[in-house]
Amino acid sequence: MSATIIAAGGNPATSIAAAFLAGAGAFTGIINTKLPDEIRKRLATLGMGLEARMRTKAGLLSGGQRQAISILMAVCEQPLVLLLDEHTAALGPRASRQIMELTRAIIREHNLTTIMVTHNLNHALENGDRTIVMSRGRIVHEIPRPRLDTMTIDDLFALFHDAQQKGE
Repeated sequence: MSATIIAAGGNPATSIAAAFLAGAGAFTGIINTKLPDEIRKRLATLGMGLEARMRTKAGLLSGGQRQAISILMAVCEQPLVLLLDEHTAALGPRASRQIMELTRAIIREHNLTTIMVTHNLNHALENGDRTIVMSRGRIVHEIPRPRLDTMTIDDLFALFHDAQQKGE
């Protein structure tokens, strides 16, 4: 079992292609002469036109573009579990929505077990098979999908607030 940690955006002076090459383990088995074509093909799946910008410095990309590339790089490693830690927190509403759509598509396509850490209560309600509410480092509620479908943001916040009040 291996763990992969990919920093969203990495070095802003590094090109998209170089960022992929830095994680060359993701491309084991690909003949070096075919590597740029494979990277271009994978970037095209994002639907952001990044396959035509492989020499673009990462620092010139939007936050959403950098996050999309980071997620794509992470799944190239074929992880057993994908950990998403506040992966939309620094994004605007449009980019956040786009990254969540991309995230859901990648998770379905690769059939990945995913743990998503978020403070976005909409994301907590809309995604996953269950939501776990934590307080002070402990699990205080575990909510399965059927119940999530009937909950509002206020309901979810109330569970967290009640746990805080009880000192859980």
